[in-house]
Amino acid sequence: MLFGRSVFQSVVERLRAEADAEPDKDGKGSPAHRVSGLNMSFAAATAETDDARLRRSEWAYSDILADRPEPSPGPGDDGIMPAYLTVLDADAIAAELAIGETTTIAELHDKRRTFARRNHPDCVSPAFRENATIRMTTANRLIDAALRGRRT
Repeated sequence: MLFGRSVFQSVVERLRAEADAEPDKDGKGSPAHRVSGLNMSFAAATAETDDARLRRSEWAYSDILADRPEPSPGPGDDGIMPAYLTVLDADAIAAELAIGETTTIAELHDKRRTFARRNHPDCVSPAFRENATIRMTTANRLIDAALRGRRT
C-alpha cells in the first residue's frame, strides 16, 4: 500500500494523470482503448482459400494414413441385416445378456461394453441403426436396473 492505496490503484492514477497531461498530436483526441500504430489485429490476412486450407490438412495426414489398411466392412454392410439385429424383444435381450443374481458390478460393466461393441448403432449399416438403437436402449435399461439392485 502506498499512501493508503494499493499498488494497482497507484499505477492507474499515474497512467490517468499522464494521459490527461499529454496533448494529442492531432488535437482530436484518440480513444483510450486504442494503441497508436495497432489499427489491425496481430494475425495477418492471407489469400488462402477454404479449398486450399482443406487440401493442406489432407496433405498433412496423407503420409501417416498411407500405411493404414482399408477398413473392413462392418456387420450389415452387404445389405443383409444380421440375425441378431432382428431380435428386439426385451426378454430375448435379457437372455442374451445372461444377467443373474450373482453377476457382479464389474461383470455388468463388462457385459455392457461387450454388447455395445457388437450392437452399437454407429457400428452397423445406416439401414439397420434403428434396430441397433432399440437393442442398445433395452440392454442399457436392463443393465442399469441390475446395477441399481446391486448398489442398494
